[in-house]
Amino acid sequence: MAFVTPAFVMAASAVASAAAAGYSAYAQAQAGAYQEKVAQQNAEFQRKLNDSNAARARLDSLASESALADQNRRRLSTLRAAIGAAGVGFGGSPLEIVADSAKNASKDLEYLKWNNSNREYDVQLGGQVAERNYLFDAQQGSFQKQSSFGTLLGGLGQAAGTGAQAYAMYKK
Repeated sequence: MAFVTPAFVMAASAVASAAAAGYSAYAQAQAGAYQEKVAQQNAEFQRKLNDSNAARARLDSLASESALADQNRRRLSTLRAAIGAAGVGFGGSPLEIVADSAKNASKDLEYLKWNNSNREYDVQLGGQVAERNYLFDAQQGSFQKQSSFGTLLGGLGQAAGTGAQAYAMYKK
């Protein structure tokens, strides 16, 4: 039973620490690689989703602008028809009414275009923020892979210290 001495136990502990450090570093590197891969895939998906959302926002903008332009044309046509049916000419007050209505219709369309432009920008910006977050996650996975070497060195250092203590006990 003299074979199991404190020095032997410490030496075995040093070997186990070294093995555990190696496994821990490997597992940490694998987890980091997986995290990086998944985050890169999520970023790519988000990029495609951003493109789709931006295109949809642009089409919605064009449709709403076209609908308002049609509505404005109908209003002005109805106004002109009412003035013509009343038997008055297009001079004086009726002309001013038509001109003001056309100017207001133009302003309404410009406001709508401006709002649509802001909405399209917000859609693009929101998508870019989400994509950047995934890219940051990928970078974190890369850092985790790189820090696995530090885990290995720390574990090996601990194992070396334990081994040195075992050797010192063995020499006594």
